[in-house]
Amino acid sequence: MSEVSADGISDSIRDEIVSLIRDDSKKGLISSEEKLRSCTSDCGDLSGFSGKISENPEFTDIKDIRGSAVLYYYSTAFMSGSYARLAVMLEEGELLKIVVSTIRNDCRIYPRTTSLAIFTEAPFCISGDELDDLLKIIESDKQYSDIGFCKTSTDSIYLFSTEYMQRAQAEYLSEWDAVGQYESQ
Repeated sequence: MSEVSADGISDSIRDEIVSLIRDDSKKGLISSEEKLRSCTSDCGDLSGFSGKISENPEFTDIKDIRGSAVLYYYSTAFMSGSYARLAVMLEEGELLKIVVSTIRNDCRIYPRTTSLAIFTEAPFCISGDELDDLLKIIESDKQYSDIGFCKTSTDSIYLFSTEYMQRAQAEYLSEWDAVGQYESQ
């Protein structure tokens, strides 16, 4: 029988939970408390689990991240914090937030424009119909008025934020991404 630690979780259950979190993170998934409870037998109350686990040097890679109403866990050995935030938004179905934050972050951080096509690929996997609906919202809602659209000579659509990039720069970068980099090889 496994010894029960001060947090009320036995060492074997703790190890099982950590293993599940790491396995999910390797697959690009986050682990909700609900999922961990359903996958582990007799895990008991997980409240305070992350704070208590982070004190153990063997488990410093296990981090928590709060969604709108759920606490999730991930391993920094297999997933970055920014990817974990994206995974939470995907898990919670916040597709509009994902699209807009990706566009703004791409312009602010790199700077680069965002190909519309990436949202249909992993990890986003947004269907064409859902993406069309999201673009209609972006075009019509004033809180997204900074989001601009560019079309390249190959009819590829790119998006950018006017908060971080001028239209001329966005058009140049989009054309380079869609066409120029391939022609210069």
